Amino acid sequence: MRRLVLAAALLAGCGPDLSPLAPPRAPSERYADALAEAGLDSTRLGRAFTEAGAAALQEPTALDLPASSDFDVEAAVPSATGWRIDLRRGERLVAEVAPDLADSARVFVDLFRADSARTRIDGWEVALDTLRIDRVVEADEAVVLVVRPELLAEGTVGVAIRTDPSLAFPVAGVDEGAIRSRWGAPRDGGARRHEGIDVFADRGTPVVAGAAGRVERVRETPIGGRVVWVRADDQPVSLYYAHLDRQLVEDGDRVSVGDTLGEVGNTGNAVNTPPHLHFGVYGRGGATDPEPFVVGRRAGSRTESVR
Repeated sequence: MRRLVLAAALLAGCGPDLSPLAPPRAPSERYADALAEAGLDSTRLGRAFTEAGAAALQEPTALDLPASSDFDVEAAVPSATGWRIDLRRGERLVAEVAPDLADSARVFVDLFRADSARTRIDGWEVALDTLRIDRVVEADEAVVLVVRPELLAEGTVGVAIRTDPSLAFPVAGVDEGAIRSRWGAPRDGGARRHEGIDVFADRGTPVVAGAAGRVERVRETPIGGRVVWVRADDQPVSLYYAHLDRQLVEDGDRVSVGDTLGEVGNTGNAVNTPPHLHFGVYGRGGATDPEPFVVGRRAGSRTESVR
């Protein structure tokens, strides 16, 4: 009942901002504005609500992924929880927030960069449903995720956070266990570094498109042997498939995720090694570690508590 009275008091302050020049404000910011307009920000609970949010943002808990937990929410104790998450380029951050609160109370969820300014990336609110955040990571970065129930909320909030691959695994029928040489491994006696990953499989195993896109080049080179380049549609990257036994596409072909591009082999400078695919990802700034693009930190590998 107290929460319903509070909601009525805040109703006037929760309308849309009709100013065409004002930047969009996150739901948590609009809620804080409404508290201030109603004079509730100076009450004991209002101050506690503000302080909890500030502490969660400035002093987040470091989080290893994947992670999941339920945490309790008490009406008498405003709460907020913040987690710092270190992300790698190519991962897909997936966070799900599922409230189970009395009177359909809301939960505010905000994502910030973990910089000194705590720059806001985005913000959401959720009440009866499960909020799903799905974001491809475009550069190595650290972020802070803050989850904060509204005032007088009671119940539990479930949170699950993981990363998924943003690309399909490039060799059919195998997984990350087939990767035997990784990014940065020394080559030519240390004269250069490996700019990709090597996925070992039987000769003739299908090599598949990790993303929808266009075939840029089908070539044969002294180092890569029979190679295929694919320009991805949804990410600013080109995907490089090398040492193929056979190439099964042509320049300019359109491909969908999972389409066969060729077959695993050991052409080029891999002639004295077992059959494998050399897979590379190239974008702004050149080559980048492809493993985060195709291997996620998902349930089944390890689960940590987020409490």
